[in-house]
Amino acid sequence: MSDAELESSHPSRLSRMLAADGATLWQPEEMGGVLRHQLSAPLEAELGPVGPPTMPGMTFGELLHDPHPPVELLRQVKRFAKACTLVRDGPLPPEVAKVLYFAAIVVARLRCGARISELNDEALTKGMEWARAQKWVDPQTRSIFDEAAAR
Repeated sequence: MSDAELESSHPSRLSRMLAADGATLWQPEEMGGVLRHQLSAPLEAELGPVGPPTMPGMTFGELLHDPHPPVELLRQVKRFAKACTLVRDGPLPPEVAKVLYFAAIVVARLRCGARISELNDEALTKGMEWARAQKWVDPQTRSIFDEAAAR
């Protein structure tokens, strides 16, 4: 799926992202480990070359917790995560991809004042609540959603 197709996919597809679609290859107790692994992975591992030369080796977690993250990198993470939720047998379990997807959108709003998604506030709130309810989401990532909920 191209970036253009991904960006233009209708927000209503989010409902399918949030819906349980039957059997999964991953068990709930494995999700936390997969998320921790992804957060520690360099952005380049999934996104290719990113950002200015001063950012080599930046991880997904470092980006999401940066007080002033580059908006374009957040967009790339959002697109990557969205793509992972839309393809069967993608590189991440859909649930982990959903957490990254919503985290990138929320961080862009909180720290950059930027809207990087066409999701309306109701859909974003529903996604944040879903992410906060996942017991396997680490406290630092959960704090992103807690901060947004408090605002």
